[in-house]
Amino acid sequence: PMLAPLFDGRTTPGDAESACDVFVVGVQEAPGKKEMEGFSDAVVHALGGFSKFAHLDAVTLDPGGWIQLHLFMRKKLVKYVSDFKVDAVSCGIGKVYGNKGAVGVSFSYAGASMCFLNAHLAAHLEKVKQRNADYHRIVKTMFAPKGRKSRALYDKENAQVARETADADGWGGADDLTSERIYPTAPSQPGTPIDPTRPTPATPKMFGGLFKKKGWSAADGFDLCVFMGDLNYRVEGNRTAVDKVMELGMWEVMHANDQLAVERNAGRAFAGWCEAELTFPP
Repeated sequence: PMLAPLFDGRTTPGDAESACDVFVVGVQEAPGKKEMEGFSDAVVHALGGFSKFAHLDAVTLDPGGWIQLHLFMRKKLVKYVSDFKVDAVSCGIGKVYGNKGAVGVSFSYAGASMCFLNAHLAAHLEKVKQRNADYHRIVKTMFAPKGRKSRALYDKENAQVARETADADGWGGADDLTSERIYPTAPSQPGTPIDPTRPTPATPKMFGGLFKKKGWSAADGFDLCVFMGDLNYRVEGNRTAVDKVMELGMWEVMHANDQLAVERNAGRAFAGWCEAELTFPP
């Protein structure tokens, strides 16, 4: 049942397999370890099973463990991943407690740099400035160049599973399934060898000049950066008025009073980011 929102109710093995190659799940206010037992296995099961997908890593904001990010990838593509890193930053009590903040993963895939961030920002209607401050703390801190080491993608047990699957599929051995190998392009046919000495092409910067603040920002430090989570921006107005607007279906009024849209348009937070179309009520 906990997977139904992720796959629109499709939890039969393989139902979601063709939908993606990379699947990222962000969790906020996660329950205890006991309640989360089997979560990642259930996701892999829904994606098509361990022969096709791997749970690459999970990162948790401690203390607390309430904010988590889980990264899944089609197993035959893992060998194109390099420079894998995880990071976390607290915005909670004393800037050390894990009730608010963010976690993230970054990696290079076939020469393109990617980053996924999952955040839980300050709550309550009137805390707009605090949410903005949380956002800036996160993007200015996460993955800032400071000598972090790359993280291995598989532990010994998972590497053995990956090795067996890769050999069966003709995609090489266990060495191909770690973050140590760099493959700039995918083969045209499964099993086609790639020259590992071929140089990785220069990666174009898609966001050049868009973000004006000086210094490091995860927002423009990667070719692709996805920011997800419980951002806690609200619709400005009292509950009675907002409920009435919802009842009348006046979505344009709600959009005009969406705190996130207001702050983004004013350049105070999330400036330059693209948001998916809002097709659902709050």
